[in-house]
Amino acid sequence: MKRIVLVVMFLFSALLIYPLLAYDFSADTVIKDKNTTVNGKIFVSGEKTRMEMPEMALISRVDKRVEWKLVPKQKVYTEQLISIKMVVSEKFPDEVERKLVGQENIDGHIADKYLITLKSDETTEQIYQWISRSTKFPLKTANMDDSWSIEFNNIKRGRQNYKLFEVPAGYTKIDLSGKKALTVDKSEIKNGIKVGWAQTNITPKKKVYIAGQFHARISEGVMDPVTATVLVIESDNNKPNNYAIMISCDLVGVSNELIAKVKEKVRLKIPELDPDYIFLGATHTHAAPLVKLISYGLDDFPEVKDVMPPTEYLEFASERISGTVVEAWKKREYSGISYGMGHAVVGRNRRLKYKNGKSRMYGRAHLDTFSHVEGFEDHSVYAMMTYNTNNKLTGIVINIACPSQVSEGSYKISADFWHDTREEIRKRFGEDVYILPQCAPAGDISPRVLIGNRAESRMRRLKGRSIRLEIAERITNAIDDIVPFAEKEIEWQPEFQHRQEIIELPRRLIAEESMARNTREINARKKAYSKLLEEYKSNPEMRKKTRWYSKLSSTYRLVKRGETLQRRFELQKTSPNLPTLVHIIRIGDTVFATNPFELYLDFGIQIQEWSKATQTFLIQKAGCDGTYLPTQRSVEGGGYGSVPASTDIGPEGGDILVNWTVSAINEMFK
Repeated sequence: MKRIVLVVMFLFSALLIYPLLAYDFSADTVIKDKNTTVNGKIFVSGEKTRMEMPEMALISRVDKRVEWKLVPKQKVYTEQLISIKMVVSEKFPDEVERKLVGQENIDGHIADKYLITLKSDETTEQIYQWISRSTKFPLKTANMDDSWSIEFNNIKRGRQNYKLFEVPAGYTKIDLSGKKALTVDKSEIKNGIKVGWAQTNITPKKKVYIAGQFHARISEGVMDPVTATVLVIESDNNKPNNYAIMISCDLVGVSNELIAKVKEKVRLKIPELDPDYIFLGATHTHAAPLVKLISYGLDDFPEVKDVMPPTEYLEFASERISGTVVEAWKKREYSGISYGMGHAVVGRNRRLKYKNGKSRMYGRAHLDTFSHVEGFEDHSVYAMMTYNTNNKLTGIVINIACPSQVSEGSYKISADFWHDTREEIRKRFGEDVYILPQCAPAGDISPRVLIGNRAESRMRRLKGRSIRLEIAERITNAIDDIVPFAEKEIEWQPEFQHRQEIIELPRRLIAEESMARNTREINARKKAYSKLLEEYKSNPEMRKKTRWYSKLSSTYRLVKRGETLQRRFELQKTSPNLPTLVHIIRIGDTVFATNPFELYLDFGIQIQEWSKATQTFLIQKAGCDGTYLPTQRSVEGGGYGSVPASTDIGPEGGDILVNWTVSAINEMFK
């Protein structure tokens, strides 16, 4: 039996050298030496492999660069790192020659037969290997003298259960000598942190208004659920403000109304917790329920009576979210953190500049007047992982500079690409891992491809992937690359500080001469709205058309936009500054900093590069409600997202925000 085990270990490691298959499969295994035959099973899913024998199971996780050996009778397992060199090689580690010697039929598959020479120190060995012509998989491997062999039969394609590739619950880790592996002794943690995770579904069962466009969208079902994820981090350092509660919501934004309701409910449910140290952020999906108390001018029509009003959804969502804060707070346990950076192409600059000096959001590059893309793109993926005292991964914070708005015009509720990303990450890391997505400064960024779209579309077609699935694959691959290396430095006693402050930013001034034009536009749109309203009221047949309300609602919202500009013009005379809430949280050598705006990327890059933190996580659309905040370059280019009607704060305020944030961060590292 010992000989068989050695054969299995050799062949199992050898499987890692082959290119990953384009499909999942399972197969029966037959392992022989001169005296023994052992039947088993193999399961393969991408970079994951499991081989089962009567007395043990071997799990290889190339994605995690780790291999586990399980002994079911004793409920123990060992862990060993996989050599990166071996994973990326196309040969056996000791292979010196590979010669094609013929073809044979193996279990109904045409296979090329190779004679392979292995040389290690003074030992030379030759083996045969039969490689399937269609799948490039090693169907059979045997020693040249037939002293041992391993063969795969009854190959079946199909998705494999992710649990096959995880260490089962209740197993104890031992080191390679057979001793129990060390876990973190909680009694030895001083000035450590406690972490609690929880997630809730905030998808309504009724119809709702979907936020993200000027015109109303009444939901027509659910594409995938929208959620809220809560991460509680509390320090044992006995300093004031020694905790932070991060909440990420699959919403277009976090309105002041939602924030106030969540904080008030948490205050009542956990009196000892100061709700000011909670901050909510949004993934900026454009296919989630409306959380602002606004109207679309449709209230008089019976066709919308079954639509959940924003007040009702706010109550529903705030109750769910506050309850999840309570759950995460109760689940706090001593934990470690690690962090790292990878890359994934997700966000693209969505502002194109033309030869006349003007810019356009979602412009067309094929025009002969196109000059260049206006700004930078950041493809960094920042991640912070948390671990319990058994060194088990419990959750991942993922921060990218891109809003989640591939499905931005959908009439079905959707979390957009973060839904697909969560599913893909959990396939690889386990269903019980929490994922908290954050949107870094990305006011001028979108997942929409404006440059090279034809080539990208062709590649997605060849891969058989949608844009959302492609993005999910890219982000997950980046996390795959980060986690195994970041785990080398898990911090159990990180420095922790949390500062939240309201700073004053100068309002973007609206010129008096523009108000006359604004007044004319309001009056014209009011007349247009009144005319449309009368037409729809007096002609019920018009209201039978699909989405009949679109033009009426967009006209109404444009009136309200003009009225908001008027109020801002009057307000700037008496209140030239806008109070803005910002959170700064230091965790070890990392820092998290919020802002409520759709902050243009240049500002974010400045903060990150001037920060003393090793890694600076910036979170836009967080803490309170905010508008676009453009750079001077974008203001000069004009267009939506940079004109006064789109922006409460201008470039001058952006510079002040950057300088204050950098100063507050660096103060924590003195």
